[in-house]
Amino acid sequence: MDEFELRVAEHLRTAGGDERPPSALGTRIVSRAGARRRRRRRLTAAAAVGAGATLAVPVAVISTVDRPSPAPDSSAVTVAPLPPATTFSRRLPGGERFKAMALGPDGTVLGGAVAIGADGFVTPRKGVWQVGPGARPARLIADTPSGSLPFLWLMAVGGSGRVWPEGGRLKCLPPGEHDAAHTLKDGWNGQEPFFVGTDVIVWSDPGRGELIVTNGCQGRVRTLPVNATLEAFSHPYAFVRPEPGGRIDQVDVRTGAKTPIQTGTDTPTAFGAGPDRLAWVSGDTLTVRALRSGERRVVHGLPHARHSKYSPRITVGNHIVVYSATHEDTDTARSLVYDLRSGKRSIVQGEAWAAGDLLLWREGDSYRLAHQ
Repeated sequence: MDEFELRVAEHLRTAGGDERPPSALGTRIVSRAGARRRRRRRLTAAAAVGAGATLAVPVAVISTVDRPSPAPDSSAVTVAPLPPATTFSRRLPGGERFKAMALGPDGTVLGGAVAIGADGFVTPRKGVWQVGPGARPARLIADTPSGSLPFLWLMAVGGSGRVWPEGGRLKCLPPGEHDAAHTLKDGWNGQEPFFVGTDVIVWSDPGRGELIVTNGCQGRVRTLPVNATLEAFSHPYAFVRPEPGGRIDQVDVRTGAKTPIQTGTDTPTAFGAGPDRLAWVSGDTLTVRALRSGERRVVHGLPHARHSKYSPRITVGNHIVVYSATHEDTDTARSLVYDLRSGKRSIVQGEAWAAGDLLLWREGDSYRLAHQ
């Protein structure tokens, strides 16, 4: 157990407030983090060696054709400038910094506050902050109980609203609203990702074998019989992994129909999805597959891909795919931005996101937001 995990475990034991996590959840989160880290190390070594209504689920098999695109010229890393952008500061009242955690296609940026120590280590603070749409200063949109702080590892934003965890529940603030957030009607286990789409919010409970779908912040909750881990979402498709390995199921959340997809690798460590595309990382290689045609593109040399202290994340926009590797304990990250139109790459010394036609990246003590 490293220093970060010890901090989380200690916080769960001592945090005050009325919204404390269940007694065993701290251990489960820490154990899961350790298991993920150990799994990444094993995968790296291997690569180096070589409720609601239940819907019936029809299954279809898609025939894909692997047509690797010409590999991007390595010189493109230095000749693909990032686009002109608007800038907003990370500085928050009290000397804390805004840490972006989600980008919406309308330019809404959702995130939290962090304190950065002299040693570079990051300490999360309470509260949910929002920037935009448009590069306006960050504003606090929700306070959070101190006992919920360890759950704030993920946020999501999209057409259905802005979503963040509060203990074992998900809070949702509808578009255009600034008052009290709604609590989604089904629970969340604190460990699995959740996603916000055009008009739905999606998360999963592998323990119950369910994919959970709700229409907006106050919509009816539906469950689909999906005994798998939710990895990515692009409306209307959820991408779930039935078990460790190379198979991914594409699930239409409107009907429950499944389409199996083979990634061609047994060691994917991160997934991302966008319009007609699924992307994944294996070792230091990013693969982007067009879902309808089966065409794929491959990019090698991902930053920090084999470093166990860096967590990978993929976001997919209309024209770009972004791979980010963020240090688990400090305020450091490095990202690769891949332009699907030109095949060129850009390296960013900080975290980055894609959503719709937008690209967000950190540069020094500011964030920059640009149209692509």
